[in-house]
Amino acid sequence: MNAIRLPHFLIALLFCSAIFSALPFSAVAASSARESGSLVGSVSDAAGHPVAGAVVSVSGPVRESTATDAAGHFALHDLPAAYYAVSVIKAGFLPARSTNVAIFAGESLPLKVRLVALSASSLQVIARVVASGKSSINTGTAQTTFVPRSSLLDLANPQINDVVARIPGAGIERGSSSPNTSISLGGAQPYETQVLLDGHPLSGGRYGVWFSQFFSSFMLQGIQADTGPGNTTPFAASAIGGTANLLTPTFTSKPTFEFIDGVDNYASQYSNALMTGSIGRLSYVLDAGYQGLNGQFFQHYGCVIKPQSYPALNTTAAAGIIQFCGDLSGPLATKGEIVKFKYDFSKSTSLETGFVGSQAGYNPQGTAYGQYGGMVTVLPCMTVGTSQQCSNPNDASLIGTQVPGYVFYPGSLVNNNQPIFDAQLRTTLGNNTVLVRPYLGSISRSINGSGESNYPDHYTAGGVAVMQSPFSLLESDKLRGTTVSFVHPFGNNVVTANYDYHSDETFAYYGSPSSVNTPDTISRFNTLSLSGDFAATRTLTIRAALYDTNWQLQGQQSGPIVAGKPTLVPSSRSLSRFDPHLAFVLQPRGDLSYRLAVGTSATYPFASQVSGIPYITPGSATAPYGTLNNKNPLLDPETATSIDFGMDKRFRDDAVLSFDLLGTKVRNVFETIVTPTVGPIDPVKGTPEYSAILQPANVASLAARMLTATYRRTPTFGFGYSLSGTLSSSIVNGVPASFYTSPSALVQPANGQQQCSNGGSEICLPYLKGFLHVQYVAPDRTYYALDGDFEGKNNTYNQPPFTIFSATVRRPVTKTLDVQLSVQNVFNTNVFFGLPEYNLGVPQVGESSTGLGSILTPLIPASARTFRLQFRWHIGR
Repeated sequence: MNAIRLPHFLIALLFCSAIFSALPFSAVAASSARESGSLVGSVSDAAGHPVAGAVVSVSGPVRESTATDAAGHFALHDLPAAYYAVSVIKAGFLPARSTNVAIFAGESLPLKVRLVALSASSLQVIARVVASGKSSINTGTAQTTFVPRSSLLDLANPQINDVVARIPGAGIERGSSSPNTSISLGGAQPYETQVLLDGHPLSGGRYGVWFSQFFSSFMLQGIQADTGPGNTTPFAASAIGGTANLLTPTFTSKPTFEFIDGVDNYASQYSNALMTGSIGRLSYVLDAGYQGLNGQFFQHYGCVIKPQSYPALNTTAAAGIIQFCGDLSGPLATKGEIVKFKYDFSKSTSLETGFVGSQAGYNPQGTAYGQYGGMVTVLPCMTVGTSQQCSNPNDASLIGTQVPGYVFYPGSLVNNNQPIFDAQLRTTLGNNTVLVRPYLGSISRSINGSGESNYPDHYTAGGVAVMQSPFSLLESDKLRGTTVSFVHPFGNNVVTANYDYHSDETFAYYGSPSSVNTPDTISRFNTLSLSGDFAATRTLTIRAALYDTNWQLQGQQSGPIVAGKPTLVPSSRSLSRFDPHLAFVLQPRGDLSYRLAVGTSATYPFASQVSGIPYITPGSATAPYGTLNNKNPLLDPETATSIDFGMDKRFRDDAVLSFDLLGTKVRNVFETIVTPTVGPIDPVKGTPEYSAILQPANVASLAARMLTATYRRTPTFGFGYSLSGTLSSSIVNGVPASFYTSPSALVQPANGQQQCSNGGSEICLPYLKGFLHVQYVAPDRTYYALDGDFEGKNNTYNQPPFTIFSATVRRPVTKTLDVQLSVQNVFNTNVFFGLPEYNLGVPQVGESSTGLGSILTPLIPASARTFRLQFRWHIGR
C-alpha cells in the first residue's frame, strides 16, 4: 500500500462535500419557512431520572434555546418548519447532538434525550438522541462495535473469545501448543491492540499481549471495540489496531438481581450472581461467579508418548516410547468478583470505588497444553543421543502396536490472578466537568511444574524410571496509573483535555526461579492529549485530537561474563512523539452518516523483547528441541499512519448498513526472525538444547487494508438478522536478504505475503471472515437464534475455510425465570482430534535465500460441540 498522503484525503473530502451539497435536505426549509411547529420532550440520565437545568438548543433557520424544568421537560415553539441540529448540554454529562431533526408545520415533535454521565470507564464520547422505535446508527468518527451482555449470555461460553471473534475486524490469536489466546483489532497484531478494563489499560506483559482465555464472560456488561484513526480516546495514540474495552456492569437506581446457573455435556458447571441498586445516595454493583470448562478430554484415558522424531508425527513413520497412560483431563476453572460503590455528594459530584478480581487456572494443565501426534507405533526402546530410553513397563502389552499419541507435560498447575482496584471522582466547575480516575492492580500467571517429577520421562533398559524435569514459570505485572480529564462544552462544541499516566512493571522467570528471562522492567507512559468536537455546520462535525506521548523504559541487559554466566546491568530509554488525529462526520439526514478520519499512532517495545538475557523455551510443534530467545534493547517503536472512510445508513424497515474501509501503513514493524539452528547437545537429555533462534528486530514495513461491512435488522419481536464480513490484506515487505541466510531453511515473515505465524504471539489474518446471526422472538418472548461463523483462507486455525454453526433457544417460564439451551458448533465440524496436530495444518509461506516455500504447521481444532443448559433468575433486568 502506498503511503497515505494529505492530498488524497482532501480530494475525498471535497468529493463527499460536493455530493452532499446536492442533496435536497434544504427543500423543506425553503418551502415551509413561513409555517412553524414545536419541539417538545424530556431529558433523563441513563437510569431514567429527569435531568433539570439541561440546555436544549436548536440550530437551523433560527437559533433557539431553553432549559429543562425540574421534571426534565422542555418545549420550543414557533420554530419555522425545516431541519434542525439539536444539542443538549448539562455539566457532568456527555453532550448529546443530533442533526436533521425535522420540524413539520402545525405539528409538535416529541423527542426523548438520554444523557450519559461523563466517565472514563466508557469510551463512548457522544451521547445519543433516542428516537423511539429506531435502530441507532454510528454518528461517531471511529469504527465502533458494541457487544452487549445478551450476546455473551446467548452463547453462554465462560470465555469471551468466540464472541469477540465475531466483531468485524477482530481476531483471536491461538497458540500452537497452548490454550493462550489474545485479541487483535483492525488488521493488526495482538501486541498492537490495547485491551482495557473499564477504561484502564491492561498489561501487555512480557509478550505485549493480554491473555483473554482467563477472563469470565459473565462478569461483563459488554465489550466496546474502537478501530481506525477516528478513535480519539486517551489511549488511541498507543494502539495501532484499536482499543477493546471490557465493561463491567454499571450502577442502577432501582434494585436488580440476576442469578445464572448452567451445565454442559462435559460435566462443566457454571454460576454467576449479580446485584445492583441504590440506597439513598449510595449505589452499588456486586457480582460473583464460578465457571468450569472441562472440555472433551475430561476424564478421558490415553497414552502420553515421547516421539522418536517430531517431524514424523502424524505420518505412517511415527514411532516412540510410552511415558505413561492415564487421565488426559485439562479443565479450566475461572472465578470472579466485582464490588463497586458510588456515593453522590450532590447532583454534580460523586465518588466511585471499585474492585474487579479474576482468578483462573488449569489444574492440572493436562491436554490443555497438549498436542496430538496421530497413531504412533510403540517401541520397546529407542536411542536418544548415547543412551537407551525405553517405554513404561506397565504398558508393555502395547509394545509393537499403534496407539493414539498424545504429547504434553503432566503434573503442572497453571494459575492466573488479576486483581484491579480503581476509583473515580467526578465533579463540575460551572459547565465544565472534571474526572480523576486512579487505578492499581496486578496480573500474575504461574506454572507450577513440581508435580512433573511424579511422572516418568522414560525408563532405562534395566526398567529404572527417569522422572521428568520440573518446569515452572512466573510472570508478574504490576499496573498503576491515573487519568485526569477536563471537559469544557461551549455552544454545540466540546473540548476535552486529558493527562494520562500509566506504568507496567514486569518480572518473569522461565523454567525455574533461577532462570530469570525478564528481570524487573518498567514501561512508563505520560500522555497529554487535547481533543475537540466542533459543530462546523448543522450537518458537519469536525473532531480533532492531539497526543504528546513520552515513553520511558527501565530495564536490564546483558553485561560482562562472570563465572561463565552473563550478568545484568541497568539500561534505560526515553522517547517522545506527537500524534495528530483529524476526523469529519457528515450527517445530511437523520438516517445517514459518513465519517472520514486520518491519524498516526505507535506501538512501543514490550518487556521480553528488550530486557534481560537470552533464554531457552521448551520444544513445540514448530521447534521440537526448543528455541533460543535473544533480546534487542535498541528496538524502536512501530509507527503507523491510518486513514478510514465509513458510512452508516438506516433504511425504512429499520435495517442498518454499516461499512468501513481502513488503510494502515506501519513502519519499523517488530518481527521475530526465526533462524533454524541446531544448538549444542544437552549432556543430560542427549538432544540439542534448541532447534531455532528467535531475534526481535525492526526489519519491515506493513501495508494493511481492511473492509468491514454489517447489515442488521433486530426488532424487539419477530424476525431479525445480522450479517457482517471482513476482507483484509496485511502484507509485510522490506525484510532484508541478510535475514534469509540458508538456502534450505524457510523462515517467517516472507516478503509480499499475507501476515501469518507458525508460532509465537502473532496472528494469522484471514483474507475473509464472516458472521451470520438469525433470530426470531415470539410474542411470549421465546427466543430462537442461529449463528454461523465463517473463517476464510489463512485463518488462525491453520485450516482450510470452514463454517461453524451455533444455536440458542430461550424460553421465559415465569416473569423472573428463563430457561435456555445453547449448542456451540452444532455439527461438531473441524474439531478433528480436539488437540493441535503436528504438521497437518495448511502450509504457510516462508522465505529462504533462494526464494519462497511452504512451512509445515500444526492444525488447530475448533471448539468441540458443546450443549449448555442454563437457568436465569432475574428481577429488574
